[in-house]
Amino acid sequence: MDVEATQIEVGVGSSKEKLEPLLSKSEVSDEGEAVKADDQPPPLPYYPGFGFVSEPRPYRDIAATVIFVIFVLASVAWGIFCVVNHNEDCGLVDSAMYNSSSGLCYSYSGYSSDTARIEQLIEFRSISSWPRVSKFSRSSYCQGEAATDCCSWSVDKWVPVYYILTIFTLLWSILLMTEAQVYVLSSTIAQWYFTVSGSKVTGSIRQALKHAFGPSFGTVTFSGLVVAFVRMIRAAVDSSQNAQGPQGCFIAMLRCCVNFALISIEFLNKFTINFAAITGENYCNSAKLAYDLLKRNLLSPVLVEVISTRLLGGMVFVLSVVYAVVVCAILRAGMNLGAIAYYVTALAWLLLFVIFLLFCQVLDNIIDTVYICYAIDKDSGAVSKLEVHDVYLMLPVSRDQPPALAVQQA
Repeated sequence: MDVEATQIEVGVGSSKEKLEPLLSKSEVSDEGEAVKADDQPPPLPYYPGFGFVSEPRPYRDIAATVIFVIFVLASVAWGIFCVVNHNEDCGLVDSAMYNSSSGLCYSYSGYSSDTARIEQLIEFRSISSWPRVSKFSRSSYCQGEAATDCCSWSVDKWVPVYYILTIFTLLWSILLMTEAQVYVLSSTIAQWYFTVSGSKVTGSIRQALKHAFGPSFGTVTFSGLVVAFVRMIRAAVDSSQNAQGPQGCFIAMLRCCVNFALISIEFLNKFTINFAAITGENYCNSAKLAYDLLKRNLLSPVLVEVISTRLLGGMVFVLSVVYAVVVCAILRAGMNLGAIAYYVTALAWLLLFVIFLLFCQVLDNIIDTVYICYAIDKDSGAVSKLEVHDVYLMLPVSRDQPPALAVQQA
């Protein structure tokens, strides 16, 4: 009787061990396993609250926020300095624009001279006009005693630096808003995923915006900075490739390595911002934890590559072409527009293609977020959304592995 009871207890314990998460085991059964555990290196950093963190989050990556604010304030201050010092040039340009557009303004009853003045004032006092104003910051010097061509205009030394600062600040701001959009979308989807089935989620978008522009604003800013550097380096590599002629093997290999590194950074950044939106961790910890999470669960990006880029892109192209063909057929059959019908068809195709691309970008971000949430569930042994697990279990874990083996391992 004791032997049977012992066997039953061992069987129960082994089944419990299978259900418990791998990294949540803190107890050992015997001394041999304890010695073996002491010999092994410490486990990787593991965030214990896997799942959406809805309670108040601490502020992360404050340094990135400070740097971004400094860049923006420096660009604004420099632009104001340009406008103040060269106010006469701005006034001349403003007057020229006003005189040139007076005929157009008076042609329409809905416009007046005061309205034109206000519009031009807003335009020429905005940050977008400061790089143009900086061109007027020049100095004149005498080249000699010749009767002609005695003076020459040269741009001051600070103008190229200001151009670089302005362009980088604008690029960083645009990418920051893009990463904030991804963060808000990922946070909203994570709240739906980790909510108990049947319960209604309320205020998810408001909470996601609160986290994105609150405690996690530094993480979003740092992510935008990483993408901005990647874009600038890629643009520099492409421009150098187009400017130079035939190149050697070493330069080609170096360019391939740089492009591979940039693609890897962008791919990891995509999952990093998703993981940060779910857990509230800072950027560096989110990147390390997301990489370790995918590595532990043997999850490859095959789903993201196939569905988000190839399948969605193919569907967008096919649907837009079909729509353009239908529009062209209707115009040719019902209206006698001649060659104009083809221009209208091309415009209709372009508009639908752009709209579909925006929807595909949203779907791509949703797929990435659900991908991370499924990996979190698999790592912790939980099932938050059964319908999602039913789909992901039928997919291969790697390129060379059939789906049946993936189901067996799960």
